[in-house]
Amino acid sequence: MSSILGVLALLLLCLVQSSLAEYVRVDWDVGYVQVNRDGYINRRAIGVNGALPIAPVYMYHGDTLLLTVRNSLDMATTIHAHGLYQNGSAYMDGAGMVTQCGIPPGESFTYRIYAEQVGTYWLHGHYHSQNADGLRAPLIIQERRPAYEYDEEMLFYLEDWYPTEAVPKMKEVLAPSANGLPPPPTFPYGLINGYNGNDTKPIRFRPGGRYRIRVINMATTEWWKFTIPGHKLEVIEADGVVSHPHVVDGLDLAPGQRYSAIVTAHDTAEFNYMYNCTLYADFVPWIPGMNPRHYLGLVEYHPDAPVKHIATPDDRLLKWTNDIEMRALGGGPAMPVDRYIELTTRGYVTTDRRNLRELGTVPYVEPQKVPTLFTAMSMGELASDPRVYGPQSQAIVIPHNQRVEILLKNVQSLPHPMHQHSVPLQIVERGPVDPSEIEIARGINVSASDLPRITRRTNYENPMLRDTFNVPPFEYVKLRFQGTVPGCFVHHCHVQTHFVAGLAATFVVAPEVMQRTQRIPDEMLSMCARQGLKTEGNAMGNWGYDLEGLPPVPTEQPGSFQTLTVFYSPFKEMDRSEARRSDDAKEKLAALLRAELGRSDADDLASTLLFTKYASSKPVDPPHPVESRACDWDTKALNELACTGTISDTQPTTFDRANSEHTAAAKLSVVDVTELDRRIMVYRDDVRKAQRFGHMPEALAAIRQMKGWFWMDITDATAQEVEEVGKQLQLHPLTVEDIQEGAMGRDKAQRMADSHYVLVTYRLLGPLAEEPFAAVLSSHSWAVTFHGDEGGREVSMRMLDRMANEQKASGLGLNEFLAFAAVDEITDAMTRAAAEMERAAARLDSLVMQQPTHANSDFYTEKHQLLQQLGLLRRRLLLLWRLMMDKPEIIRSLQHREFPLAHLLLRDVEDHVKGLCSLCSQVESVLSRAHANLMAQLSLKANRDTHGAGLVSSRWLVLVGLMLPMQLVTLAFGQNIVVPWNYVQETGAFDTLAPWLGIMGCILAFFFAGLAFAWHRNYLKV
Repeated sequence: MSSILGVLALLLLCLVQSSLAEYVRVDWDVGYVQVNRDGYINRRAIGVNGALPIAPVYMYHGDTLLLTVRNSLDMATTIHAHGLYQNGSAYMDGAGMVTQCGIPPGESFTYRIYAEQVGTYWLHGHYHSQNADGLRAPLIIQERRPAYEYDEEMLFYLEDWYPTEAVPKMKEVLAPSANGLPPPPTFPYGLINGYNGNDTKPIRFRPGGRYRIRVINMATTEWWKFTIPGHKLEVIEADGVVSHPHVVDGLDLAPGQRYSAIVTAHDTAEFNYMYNCTLYADFVPWIPGMNPRHYLGLVEYHPDAPVKHIATPDDRLLKWTNDIEMRALGGGPAMPVDRYIELTTRGYVTTDRRNLRELGTVPYVEPQKVPTLFTAMSMGELASDPRVYGPQSQAIVIPHNQRVEILLKNVQSLPHPMHQHSVPLQIVERGPVDPSEIEIARGINVSASDLPRITRRTNYENPMLRDTFNVPPFEYVKLRFQGTVPGCFVHHCHVQTHFVAGLAATFVVAPEVMQRTQRIPDEMLSMCARQGLKTEGNAMGNWGYDLEGLPPVPTEQPGSFQTLTVFYSPFKEMDRSEARRSDDAKEKLAALLRAELGRSDADDLASTLLFTKYASSKPVDPPHPVESRACDWDTKALNELACTGTISDTQPTTFDRANSEHTAAAKLSVVDVTELDRRIMVYRDDVRKAQRFGHMPEALAAIRQMKGWFWMDITDATAQEVEEVGKQLQLHPLTVEDIQEGAMGRDKAQRMADSHYVLVTYRLLGPLAEEPFAAVLSSHSWAVTFHGDEGGREVSMRMLDRMANEQKASGLGLNEFLAFAAVDEITDAMTRAAAEMERAAARLDSLVMQQPTHANSDFYTEKHQLLQQLGLLRRRLLLLWRLMMDKPEIIRSLQHREFPLAHLLLRDVEDHVKGLCSLCSQVESVLSRAHANLMAQLSLKANRDTHGAGLVSSRWLVLVGLMLPMQLVTLAFGQNIVVPWNYVQETGAFDTLAPWLGIMGCILAFFFAGLAFAWHRNYLKV
């Protein structure tokens, strides 16, 4: 009886759900549009119904989306529902030439997508890289009964936007190059909800409210980070899978990934806040303003509340989303395994110098004649043989219900966000790859100590399910899934250039079940026929294993890559006592972080902070264990951090100075704190102890006793000291004069015709308007650096560190390498200033648009202060811009035949200079906009004040007008009359008051009549 009741209840539930379900009809006319989405470049893009961005699509669980696509392009197109399982309808997956032929130009096709899942997804073109040109939109499937309660939901869909169209860009990626390297990177702009990230609209919170924020990274190449400083994010969904609450400081999204997080608003509306969206990529040059790009938006609690600016700490101090730590809601333990598959991401340079990529054995190429799904449906028993799909489809056949574990190894220095179509994946393990498998481009030497410190992490108890997961450099990921969804589903990198270059494979799941249970619609078959494509047979459209006519697999150029090697370094390793002190510092820091901040990951965080090369300028993989002196500096700074729970605005400078200086200097020696105030440092290769001197004669006496190469670093050298160094090292008199006179304010690099050394002079950006001068002299047996402040010292230290780690690998002479390193480092030295200016410009731009912080604030005083800040920042920006514009003179000098530096190194410097100049231009644009807005506000305020003064004047004129008849009455009748208290001397009594009373009556009558008239005509109303 109970079983019958259970069946009836189930049937009733199905009837209720079917009654609630409905068809959601959406019509897309896909065509070209001319747009300017980033605010800089107007270009052709792909939109829908003549518009871009494309509106999000909303539906409920159990609904069916009927997406009718009309192709108004000049090429075929397809639409893929990213993250949805096409169970029983693999042909609706929308992957071009995998599950369908494209929709021909001028024709239409309707996708039927059943909402079996709930959560955050997106629709995008999956043919000819059309998603990069704008063919993408959010798809939100809402729960009828959400697993978590919240008051309101908000959507952020984030994009990267490139200045060129995708098709020519991808042709450039696949084209042969002279050196077998990919084309130089371009830097996209960030789009938030379809528009320039600088034009974001406020999001509004009510005190105490709970808000679900959905975030989608729809970018083709770059990563996004999302934070709301002052608020925690409670992640409840990843890639459409509901999870247990995962509390973080921010979301870190690779291309294709999605998250939902609940944010609980503060209890009061005392302040407004700013949310941060950062577009970045670790695998292209790190140039502030271009990579990363920071975008701010307002979190509004009250329109009149001031904005509370919260200092943003180092990203490494924040807790970011981590799928290995997440737990699926209602999930279970990792499934048992029937089969193990190993995939490895590798580079593949062909004999014709094309830079491709592979995930299996050869680069993936989309089928040219028959879609993979059509081959699986038509080849009978042979569909279970991977050979019929062609070698470049990289087909892996999975029998029905087979449970598979994939070990995916990334042995390259590039991250790869991998996306699996229609198959949910359990993320069970992450860890470091074997160093012996790491793949390095030929000619580049990397030490094992240069690798990031990666720990093995597992989650076999309740692993998270994802369809898009990131594989960082030199890491592996273990994935498990079961072949329950029959179909042909591509597994590929969601960085579009990597996918186009071949980083993909195809899972052919249960082909025998597919043939029995699915039928390709006739409309799809006819679309193929009209394009001259076959719908049956193997990858070539033939039967059996006859693949004649299939394009040949490109031949790999042997020796393009090498395994990891350890190269020679002239500096000796730390002794055991120093290593022991370094470990003690790490333990001390971890204890502080654990006790004061309550960080459960204190050990890993301490290792990260103590083993990082440059803490605030850009992320660099840790090169060596930090020496004891550096640990002392870092521990002092981090002790303050642990006690205060935050980083002050000046703290990153302290971090950077400690790491950048002592990463190099402590390799040379263990420097005593009491010696840090000495101006001259001398280091020699065969002695670990660096010597510091306060007087030049002592330093020169020391170097005369030295044998072999040495380096002397001098701060604030006098003219006499420069002459003494010149005599000791036999410098040309013109060189001595250049150093004494600051090279007349010029940046240059030269080798004297009759001398044995290279001279590089340059200027840095000082704290105010001055331009501190610095110089580098290098020969085969010594190096000397002159500078006037700590900025120059920092450059010198980094140069020495680079000499230790890169000079041998570069193949250049020591003096030539130091010349290059100086040029490179003087541009790097300005990175922090450029980043500070970018942040300051964004802050001022935001402050300009804010209302006065208090109701009784002096508007003109506040705006005048902002105007002063804008002027000072623009002055400093123009100085930096001028300094950057002078740097090409050094590059031109180095391109002279006397400096046979590698072209790749110089191109890197040129790219950096161009990037910083471009950043200066962008910051100037922001400042110009802020200045224009500020002047407009002042003008409007002045107009309002003038208008108010005019109103007051007009009212006074009305009153004066009212007094005019009174004056006339007084003039006509007010002569020689007696007024009250006017004593008449002759009679000794008051005269009659009748005339006076008559005059006053007339005056009052005129006054009230005029007042009524003025009020009636609105002369007295505001």
